Amino acid sequence: MMPKNAKAKTVMKTNWKATAVAAVMAWSLPMAAFAGGSVAKTPMGDIPLSFGLPADNATIGKLYDEMDFQRATQAYIWAMPIVGFA
Repeated sequence: MMPKNAKAKTVMKTNWKATAVAAVMAWSLPMAAFAGGSVAKTPMGDIPLSFGLPADNATIGKLYDEMDFQRATQAYIWAMPIVGFA
């Protein structure tokens, strides 16, 4: 028996069919973008994609070169205050 001042637990009832349809739609829409050979437009140029990943080794090399450049630039910017104290 429940005490008079205790709140009853409520269970949220959902329609399982609507939930299943929503889940399928949520997965199918983003995956449709990855299905074919698409192109990502970026400031460094167009990057061909295959299933959402870089399509070839030349593109992978280009991306690694860009990451190296970004890391070097960030290291330079972070080092500026230390150089100012010298």
